[in-house]
Amino acid sequence: MPTSRSRHKKPDRRSPIQGSSREIPRLSKAPSGSSQLSPPRPRLRKWAIRIAKICGAVAAIFGLAASVSALSGGLPWPTGPEIHPHDTVDALSFVLPFMVTNKSAWFNTYVADSGCRVNLLYFMDADNHTALVRDVKFNTGAFDIPPGPPINYPCDAAKYIRILSDGSMVIGFPYGQLMKTGPDAFHPPLTILKMCLWISGHYRVFGIAAPFTSKMFQWPAEPNQRQWIEGRIVFDPDEAKWIPSGSKLVGAWGLRKLTTISQVGDVKLLPGALQCDAGS
Repeated sequence: MPTSRSRHKKPDRRSPIQGSSREIPRLSKAPSGSSQLSPPRPRLRKWAIRIAKICGAVAAIFGLAASVSALSGGLPWPTGPEIHPHDTVDALSFVLPFMVTNKSAWFNTYVADSGCRVNLLYFMDADNHTALVRDVKFNTGAFDIPPGPPINYPCDAAKYIRILSDGSMVIGFPYGQLMKTGPDAFHPPLTILKMCLWISGHYRVFGIAAPFTSKMFQWPAEPNQRQWIEGRIVFDPDEAKWIPSGSKLVGAWGLRKLTTISQVGDVKLLPGALQCDAGS
C-alpha cells in the first residue's frame, strides 16, 4: 500500500515563539497630560544669582543712605527748595525777607532761576496817598543752597517800586517795561498795608530742570496783627478794614480791572480788589 504523506502545517509567525519564556516588549503610550521636567539650564541659574546679588547690593546702599540721613536729619536724594517767610516784616521796607532750606543731606540745590510773584501789594505814602499793584513778577536770579541750615532769600521789591526826587513813582525796572506817575504823586516813606506773593522757579537735578512753587504768603494776617499767613488764603469779605481812614487812592495797576469812578468823580477800588487769590 502506498504510504500516505501527512501534511505539516506551517508555524504561525504572528504567534509567540514556542518554548521561550521571553516575549517581545511592547511600547506603551504615556498618559495624556503628563510631561517630563527638564533640569534648569546652568546659564539661567547664573543670571538669577547675579540679579539676586545686584538687588541685595542696592538694598544695602539704600539702607546705608537711610541710616546716614536719619543721623544727619536730611534726605538721601536731591530736593527742591523749601521756602518760608520770616516771623516779622518791617512795613517801611520793600525788601521782603524769606528763608530757603535744602532738605537733602548730601546734595546741593542749584536754583537756576527764580522770581517773586506779587499777587497783591497795597501801600501808602507819608501823605496818606495809597496805591495798589497786582499781578507782577520780579526775578531774583540764580543761587545755590547747600545742605544744612536755611539761608536768606530776599524778595527786593524796592528795585521794582521807586519814588524819584520829583515825587513821581516808577513801577518796573530801569531797563525794561515800566510805568511812571506824574510829579508830586507820592512822598516817602512808603508803608506796606497788605501784600500777597509766592515764589517760583526752576532748580536743576543732574542737569535736568525741575519746577518749584512755594505756598501763597500774606502779610499781615490782619491790619493790626503783624504775622504771616502761609498756605491757602481764606476769603476775606471785609475789605474796608484794610483802607486807612482819611486816605486817598492815587493809582492801581494790574492785569485785571481794579477801580471804578464814583458819582462824585472819586477813584474807588472795585469789590475784590484787595482780596488775595487763594493760592495753595
